[in-house]
Amino acid sequence: MKHDWLKFCRWFQSKNIVDWFLYIKCELVLISTLLIYRRQVSIGWNALMDSIPLIRGRGIVAIGKRAHIHGRISVRFDDKDSPGNLKIANHFTSDGDIYLFPRGGTISMGHHVFIGQHTIIQSYRNSLIEIGNNVMMAAGCMIYGSNHVIARKGVPMCLQMEISKGIKIGDDVWIGGGVAILDGVEIGCGAVIANGAVVTKSVEADSIVAGVPGKVIAVRH
Repeated sequence: MKHDWLKFCRWFQSKNIVDWFLYIKCELVLISTLLIYRRQVSIGWNALMDSIPLIRGRGIVAIGKRAHIHGRISVRFDDKDSPGNLKIANHFTSDGDIYLFPRGGTISMGHHVFIGQHTIIQSYRNSLIEIGNNVMMAAGCMIYGSNHVIARKGVPMCLQMEISKGIKIGDDVWIGGGVAILDGVEIGCGAVIANGAVVTKSVEADSIVAGVPGKVIAVRH
């Protein structure tokens, strides 16, 4: 206990007044979030948040320890028949506004995940988008775990049902800016997806993928 107190005192002395104002602001945002959403949101200790999340609909948000959330997270649960889940493990970092839409499904992220600004991750009813540990995702990525049915030509596509197979992204994956990953795709551990790629098929571990549609251009050794 004494060692922990001395460690805290040294950390306190290393911070300037601006750091303390920012820290106090983040703590107030965190407390406000927990008060506003009550049982709907749980957040681990030592989290830093720039702004209160925007949550719509019925579902559960669980964020682990030491999350650094820069910008606003928008969360949408818009399925009336199926409550959704957003699960984020420890040491999560976001850089700017991001959009996480479980929509009655589940979005699950592992430890040490980084997500760049303006990224959209969308699941659907009873389906799972699973993101592993140590995943880096640059700005403007689009991960869509659902698809519209278009088989009935005489019926407007917006009135036909949606289907979802889910998406799985393994550990230690690097996803470049502006990448689109479509429903049903599984990306193996250690893969790299180049900027602007559209991934329509599953990717084996350690593959480097680029292009539209995405194709393997090299393999990491």
